[in-house]
Amino acid sequence: MLAPLKTSRWIEFGLATLISCSALVVYIQTLSPTIDFIDSGELAAVTYTLGIAHPTGYPLFTLVGHIFSHLPLGLRVIYQMNLMSAIFCAGGIFIFFHLLVFVMREIGGQKFARAEQAKSNFKREIWFVFLPSIVGAATLAFSQTYWSQALSVEVYPMHVFFLVSLVLLFIKTLLTTRPRVHVTSEVGRKLALRQWYLFAYVLGLAFTNHLTTILLAPAFLFAFFASWEWRQRQTWSLLARMAPVFGLGLSVYL
Repeated sequence: MLAPLKTSRWIEFGLATLISCSALVVYIQTLSPTIDFIDSGELAAVTYTLGIAHPTGYPLFTLVGHIFSHLPLGLRVIYQMNLMSAIFCAGGIFIFFHLLVFVMREIGGQKFARAEQAKSNFKREIWFVFLPSIVGAATLAFSQTYWSQALSVEVYPMHVFFLVSLVLLFIKTLLTTRPRVHVTSEVGRKLALRQWYLFAYVLGLAFTNHLTTILLAPAFLFAFFASWEWRQRQTWSLLARMAPVFGLGLSVYL
């Protein structure tokens, strides 16, 4: 009975890979051969020379870009930097597809491909989870704004990758570790804590790429305190434990 569940996971991974790779191929075909408008030239020079960009500096982008610009790919440096943007945008689509699948399963209100209804649920999952997720991911991948960010060196491709990753991490962690979900085993509690640590660390890293990550804060805080009551001691204990991990990610600014 577990076979449909395993098959479902493989299909999810396969579709995510197919959509993101298809987007990457299109991005490469339309990739800018040289610098583009606004900050493209400055950011390319900064990443290659390991300099400092205009405020807020974008330290994570600079470090990752420096490594990528020195990979022995045999390409012009500027084209190689533009290629990094295409890869990050394609990676964002990969994560976004998984986010849509997760959300559609939750909206469906049932655990697909499980227990005695595994076979029938698997068929429903194809139509009501995977198909909408494919359409949604493809719509984002080839939308004008998103596609344009994949074609030249900028901080935004990495930014959208972090935004999608943060939303997925937050939603999955919140729904599986909220107090109303009874985690009885010690292993389960440690796993839940690790999930929050991972979210806090990625959140810190996201801030070192672009500070508009702060715009996620109102929604995240509202959802968090709606699930973890602010009067509860365990709520503030969890936040206190996450703070140093968040600071570790933010320390890239040093």
